[in-house]
Amino acid sequence: MGKRLPIKYARRTKNAGVQPAKSLRIKIVGRHDLEQLSFALQRAIARLQDEDVRYVENVSVYLTPLNGSGDRMMLKDAKGKLLETLEIHVPVSARFLRATAA
Repeated sequence: MGKRLPIKYARRTKNAGVQPAKSLRIKIVGRHDLEQLSFALQRAIARLQDEDVRYVENVSVYLTPLNGSGDRMMLKDAKGKLLETLEIHVPVSARFLRATAA
């Protein structure tokens, strides 16, 4: 699978017991083409699977889109309005519904 991605763990205070992190950040540094980005995200997902993560929620990806010459660009929706958020709605699988209902 390749090199394992490091995980930065949440800080604990001296008096607090071991508590799960509120959230986990996946950081992909540098400039990447879309194929490299896809591969990096696949590696991050593989690492989560290695850690036995079954579900995630509240996923946000922040990025700066660049054109072929490396200049920043703005994305537009079908009506020509500038996009600030590109929402992706993924259908919920029946397997997920069964698992969360139990």
